[in-house]
Amino acid sequence: MRVVLALSLILALNAPAHANPCQGRNLIKALPPADLSALRALAEVPFAKGNLWQAHKDGQEMILVGTYHLADPRFDDILATLDPIS
Repeated sequence: MRVVLALSLILALNAPAHANPCQGRNLIKALPPADLSALRALAEVPFAKGNLWQAHKDGQEMILVGTYHLADPRFDDILATLDPIS
């Protein structure tokens, strides 16, 4: 339920940005060709667009949106805590 509330809050705070679209310069089009090529190569990375997980149990639903990078050392403590239940 907290995740749904958090996502709702993020979407609500972001709504004014969608109501008045940015009229600024397109920075992607302004990139040098080599940088633009490198950026486009990122689209080939697995899960480059993120993931959507949904869990349902006892009439409740949880939705998680994003990516997760298990090799990131900042998650070592969290993964160590979860190891006994995995």
